Amino acid sequence: MNQNNSKRKNPLKVEMEQTTQERINQYKTQASKVVNYLNQNPDAPQRQRETDTRYVAVEIEKLERIFNEIIPYIVKIREHIKDVLDQNKLTASYLLFGKIFQSWQALFLLAKNGFHYEVMELLRSIRESADLIFFFMQGNDSSPDLEKWFAGEIVSNEKARKAMHDFMNEEISKTGVTLPISEIKSGVYGGLSKYAHVSYAALLDSFNVFSRDFDFERTAGFHYTRTSSLPFAYGDMYNTITSLKYFYQSIDDKDSYEKLNLISKKNFPKYDTKENKQEIQETIKKYL
Repeated sequence: MNQNNSKRKNPLKVEMEQTTQERINQYKTQASKVVNYLNQNPDAPQRQRETDTRYVAVEIEKLERIFNEIIPYIVKIREHIKDVLDQNKLTASYLLFGKIFQSWQALFLLAKNGFHYEVMELLRSIRESADLIFFFMQGNDSSPDLEKWFAGEIVSNEKARKAMHDFMNEEISKTGVTLPISEIKSGVYGGLSKYAHVSYAALLDSFNVFSRDFDFERTAGFHYTRTSSLPFAYGDMYNTITSLKYFYQSIDDKDSYEKLNLISKKNFPKYDTKENKQEIQETIKKYL
């Protein structure tokens, strides 16, 4: 990776800034067109909302089915723990997987009702929990960061991103290539953090283009659940399974690892396709 990359702004963050201004310009220039469209199609907002609602319901049902397949592997972690109040990396991971479990259940309820913004906040939490699990399982029970976490302090996501960056690049070190894992994860995490920190860019998702008002009735909420938070949710469901695989690999439970691997391949076949790998390569190129 070029040393200058550490000084430049994250490419994904730059794209988000550009997109924000483009959205504002679009909302302003299309105002008269929307008015004319509504004059001719007064029921358009309701029809759009109903279409999006049905789509979201079907997709959430699919995600719930996948999640139900992995619940036993979250619950099974308890078998490896003597006391949940022990302070070690296994209990930390168990509690974090419990948080992921609860977050997914809450996410399903919110998504079905068009709460896109709140779904994005939960997706950030799920991702942060998964990153911490990896970070803690990489270390040992006397890790200063693990002790800090059990003391009630916050362990920054940046440390977990760096650990993932080092781990992934160690795996491919023989190729002589350094992947910008930390930078990519930072860009995605930064985008999700805009929802947690109530940024203007995130709140634009709550602008209803039909009423030109805040989206109190969640017409835009269902639209963005369908087009934005659902794709993120599928990615994070895949990541949740990957986190479970890594956990069981770390404790040398090969049977659970293989069964989770089969669940992953069955439900996410596109992740092994040539097209998906090419898309990943295009993302990586932005950082090189």
